[in-house]
Amino acid sequence: MTITTNSPQETEKFGIKLSQKLTGGDILLLSGDLGAGKTALVKGIAKGLGIQNEITSPTFTLMNIYDIKDKKRKIETMVHIDTYRLLGKRQHCLPCRMARKNYKYIKEQSS
Repeated sequence: MTITTNSPQETEKFGIKLSQKLTGGDILLLSGDLGAGKTALVKGIAKGLGIQNEITSPTFTLMNIYDIKDKKRKIETMVHIDTYRLLGKRQHCLPCRMARKNYKYIKEQSS
């Protein structure tokens, strides 16, 4: 399936819709050039999950963790990881561990 958006606002709006399909333990792997809209999509997902924090790309911090306050959802936490600076380094199976703990995991990587 291919979905095309034409602006950051459209991408964010799609992220809001996508968030409604997430049930916990989901792993989304986003790949694209710098400025492709990965963070705009994550902002929409976060908004759809009820996260009110400012969402920024964790390029330098590597990982941002957001608590989800909406107890009606089975998702408790969203973890946003940017592996751009880890390319070529040994990586552990963080997504596997998070899926078992009912985390929402978003991995962002620039091509």
